[in-house]
Amino acid sequence: MSSSPKVLFGFHAVGVRLKTAPQSVLEVFFDASRRDARMRQFTDRAREAGVRLIESDAFADAMLALLELELPQWKLRRLVCEDGEWHCSLSKQLGLPAELDDMAEAQHQSLPLAILGAFLEAGRHSRTASEGQPRSVPPVWLTDGYALCCDDFA
Repeated sequence: MSSSPKVLFGFHAVGVRLKTAPQSVLEVFFDASRRDARMRQFTDRAREAGVRLIESDAFADAMLALLELELPQWKLRRLVCEDGEWHCSLSKQLGLPAELDDMAEAQHQSLPLAILGAFLEAGRHSRTASEGQPRSVPPVWLTDGYALCCDDFA
């Protein structure tokens, strides 16, 4: 049984994975506008490991970070470019087969906008799921004065 794909962020996390288990890295999104030595070393290491490199930009990275911060229960399930259009799928249950999963999906020609569309769809899913659930404990406000117990202990 194979494990579901995971998303790693940052130079250190991905760099360590490329050193220790390069076969486990399928593809790397990188900021094409960065031209410093650290980025060149990083992309060279990924190429040597035979990893597919995908040029990205700061907007796509920001959208993935926003997803992690605002909707941590939603995870990236699929991000692929087909016929010039990016398809993004988010899931709360990566272990389920895609056919059974209630995913948030979007597509767009721009990578960041595809991620944004799926992010907004996931937010709608989360809001509609929580609206139907009653609150388990009604809010109780503190008041000044005396506390009174009205239970019948007889």
